[in-house]
Amino acid sequence: MSARNNFISGLVMLFVTTIFFVAVFDIEEDPFGHGMDPDTFPLAVALTLMALSICYVTFSAIALRKEDNRPGPTSELVIFGAKIANLPHDLYLFVAWVLPMSAIAFAYLGLMNLFQYLLPSIICLSACLALFGNRGVKLLLTIPTVMMLVYYIIFFGIFRLSEPRGMLLEYDNYYIFGPLQKMLGV
Repeated sequence: MSARNNFISGLVMLFVTTIFFVAVFDIEEDPFGHGMDPDTFPLAVALTLMALSICYVTFSAIALRKEDNRPGPTSELVIFGAKIANLPHDLYLFVAWVLPMSAIAFAYLGLMNLFQYLLPSIICLSACLALFGNRGVKLLLTIPTVMMLVYYIIFFGIFRLSEPRGMLLEYDNYYIFGPLQKMLGV
């Protein structure tokens, strides 16, 4: 990976770490607690990540100053069999992989807000598999459905994790998994 890519990645990591660092101060303290406060461990993690991110940005900036600025290789962007453009390789990777994965991530968040957890997980897992070249009913429909059902039963059914209500589809998993939880004694 080039020094420029490392530098940009470091800046993104530093930005995200700063957001989490600021959010740590919103954790309420327990007035009756003794020992470690609820924000001690998250603060330690945030400070460690921030220090590592600053080191990463610093070392990649030093390497960036030493790197020569000759143009790199190019790649053809092909969508549905049609050649769209001949892009620099870094831009090609961004357009061909990062943008679709970002679109899937934002679609996942939006769909979770509308339909709760299970259905958006199946849809977005199928989209990720399709993006990485998997084809066929087994890989795009059966495996995501079975895997997400198993995951949902374990974490939302047995371990009783709560999920936010969907705006269009709303269901309470307690009524679905109540007998299973009573049988297991959870």
